[in-house]
Amino acid sequence: GSAGAAGNVSGGAAGSASATGGTGGAGPMKPFTCPAGPYPDQMMGASTDVCVGFTYNYNYNEGPTWIASQNAFFFTNFIVGSYMGGDIIKYTPGGQCEVWLHEVGCNGLGVSTTGNLLAACHGPRAVMEYDVKTKQGRMVATMAHGKMLDSPNDLIARSDGNIYFSNRTAELGNRPQGLGESLVRIDPAGATTVIQVGALNGLALSPDETKLHVVGMGTWPLDA
Repeated sequence: GSAGAAGNVSGGAAGSASATGGTGGAGPMKPFTCPAGPYPDQMMGASTDVCVGFTYNYNYNEGPTWIASQNAFFFTNFIVGSYMGGDIIKYTPGGQCEVWLHEVGCNGLGVSTTGNLLAACHGPRAVMEYDVKTKQGRMVATMAHGKMLDSPNDLIARSDGNIYFSNRTAELGNRPQGLGESLVRIDPAGATTVIQVGALNGLALSPDETKLHVVGMGTWPLDA
């Protein structure tokens, strides 16, 4: 899952329609499966600076996400607290960083069940899916419980097509509030449901997809 709290740009790059579709992959897939254990003790590895010499248009990086089919790392670059502007940056290991999409106004990123790029976007007040080959975007969700989304912040997709996202107001700006801060689910048919109302931030699934972790709210067990 993508990081919940925004990171400063000086640190480098770390930092309703159907909910499925696109041409990024060959059917539903899990973004990651844990290898068989036992596991060694965790330790800090070596780090390498990326995007050296690259000029960012905005001051914060967020949403680190690996897209296997592109052999590339994607993240967002935007202004915290503002819905104006905001790029999606692509970094190819061994290569350069590039502005993949300009002024789309997105925050957290994820991988859809078809291998495309999912984005929680405060600019259009929507959860978006971008085709990794054509860059064409489509709105996955713009409303929940009859109200407009505010500034979707982070998201994670389950391999069965369910998408969970945090709807925040941090990048709402002077626009009128809609749903308010809430944890929302998009089912595989595209229907949105509010799971819980309240302050929240980043989201992640356990590797076996049986638990949903939400910063500021807690953990939910997930059944089939």
